[in-house]
Amino acid sequence: MNNNEDKRFSYTYTAPTEEERREIDSIRKKYVQQTKKETSKMERLRSLDAKVRNSALVIALTLGVVGVLLFGFGLTCVLEWNLWVLGISCMVVGCVPVGIAYPIHGIVLAKNRKKYGDEILALTEELLNEDNLEEKK
Repeated sequence: MNNNEDKRFSYTYTAPTEEERREIDSIRKKYVQQTKKETSKMERLRSLDAKVRNSALVIALTLGVVGVLLFGFGLTCVLEWNLWVLGISCMVVGCVPVGIAYPIHGIVLAKNRKKYGDEILALTEELLNEDNLEEKK
């Protein structure tokens, strides 16, 4: 064999199609750190409102799910394995987080409204006043 054939290097280049470029760009946007601050007052208002509502909801749902899982485990202990003491105690313990999930939701929601309420009210006043000024022009 010829030594030149053994030392060859070859590669193939293919450029992504326009559709692939759009898909790549949409995936890339998910992972790029967003460095720009929220520019709009309306965006800030929406994010604060979502923070107030969603944090309370997440805590209440977590409590509810944990309680239901404990209750279900206790029910399984009683019905399938005839472990009455363990099953009943797990069911009672599981009822506690389920029972307090709704009141905790209200407490966290009230706490968040108090914490972010002033900023939300200030933003709403600014936005409403801007709308009134634009209408008068």
